Order: sequence, then C-alpha cells, then structure tokens
Amino acid sequence: PVMKSPKIILRLLRGLRFTGNTPPCSIEPLGALLSTAVDPNSQGLGLPVALMRSVCDEYVGRGIDAIFLTTDAENNDRVRGFYTAMGWELIGQYVTLEKRKMCWYLWQNPEKEKQELRSIDE
Repeated sequence: PVMKSPKIILRLLRGLRFTGNTPPCSIEPLGALLSTAVDPNSQGLGLPVALMRSVCDEYVGRGIDAIFLTTDAENNDRVRGFYTAMGWELIGQYVTLEKRKMCWYLWQNPEKEKQELRSIDE
C-alpha cells in the first residue's frame, strides 16, 4: 500500500510521535484508541466486536471508564455505524493537517453509571 500511495509515508512518520488530538470532553482519566484494523478476509467472524469489547474491558480493568477514538468522517459510514452500534457516541469533528475530516467518538463504561446510581440510592 505504501508504494501505491507514497504520500502515506509522511503520515506514518508523523504517527510515530502522534499522541492524538484532544477530544472535546473533560472526562478524566480518559483512554485513547489510536488505531485498529481487522483483516478483510476475516469479515463475518465477529472479530471487530470481540476486539472492541476486549479493548474496553482492558481499559475498565485498569480503572479507566471512558475512551475516545477518531475515524474518518467522509466515505466511512460502515465504520462509523459500527462504532455507534457498539455504544460509542459522536462528540465532535476536526480537520487534520492533510485536510482529512475526522470524527471523535467517546465510549463510557455503562456499568460505571449503574454503580453511581446504586450508590445514590443507598
């Protein structure tokens, strides 16, 4: 893929020191999911769902109940629909240096809210 699109090399090099764009929320601590991929030959096996659940479970296990990610805003309806179906909420958009329109998504642990409601009731 790099040889088909040599411009990607600069983006990849910048990615080595990229820590993510700060999403428009003030939740702390906040985890970041900076990149995921599933082999297209593995489609239909439930791997994306398992991967996302595993990532969220790992963060929750480390005491982090909110995670953000970014994804392309344009020509990406399938991926954006997947994130929404998995419980991620669109919280904003921005434009990269390469003029890519991006979306921020936020996932919050639904169990944390239930725990907070139980403690209020007690």
